[in-house]
Amino acid sequence: MNSNQISKIAAAVVMTLLVLIGIGKFTDLVYAPQTPEKAGFEVAVADDSHSDTAQKEAAPVVDLAVLMASADVAKGEKVAKKCTSCHTFDLDGKDGSGPNLYNILNRAIGGKDGYKFSKALKAFNADGKSWGYSELFEFIRKPKAFAKGTAMGFGGIKKDGQRADLIAYLRSLSDAPADLPQ
Repeated sequence: MNSNQISKIAAAVVMTLLVLIGIGKFTDLVYAPQTPEKAGFEVAVADDSHSDTAQKEAAPVVDLAVLMASADVAKGEKVAKKCTSCHTFDLDGKDGSGPNLYNILNRAIGGKDGYKFSKALKAFNADGKSWGYSELFEFIRKPKAFAKGTAMGFGGIKKDGQRADLIAYLRSLSDAPADLPQ
C-alpha cells in the first residue's frame, strides 16, 4: 500500500467519525430532553370522602360478639392448617418460626417466654396489651397492618367468618378458655 491510499483510508475514518458526532449534536438540538421540576406524573383525584359511595366502600363494622357466638371450632381447626408451617398448637408445644399458640387468648402480646418476637410486637408488650378477641381478629386480618414491622410474613385472612372460626379454635386450646365477648 502506498501513502496515498493510507491517507484516503484515514480521511474516510475521520470523516465518518465527524459525521457521527455531527448527527449526535444535531439530534440533541432537535430532540432536547425537557426534565420536569418534579419527577413522575401528577394525577388529579377528586375528594369524595363525604359521598355515599365512599361510605359504602368503607369497611363495615363487625359485631365480634355475634361472630364469635356463631363461630365453628371444627372449621377453625381447618383454617388453622394455614398456620402450621410456622406455629404449633399443642400444650407445651415447641415454638417454630412463630410462637406456640396454645392458650394465646389473654396472653401478653409479644410476651411469650423463650420466643424472640419482633420489635413491633415487643412495643405492644411495653404497653401491657394482651391478645383479646378484637386484637387477634385484626391481627389475623392483616398482620403487617396491625403491627407495622412485624416479622410475620403471612398475608392474612380476609373473611370475617374464617377469622372468627380460627379464634374459636384458638380459644378451645386452653385449660380454661377465655369468656366470649359480650
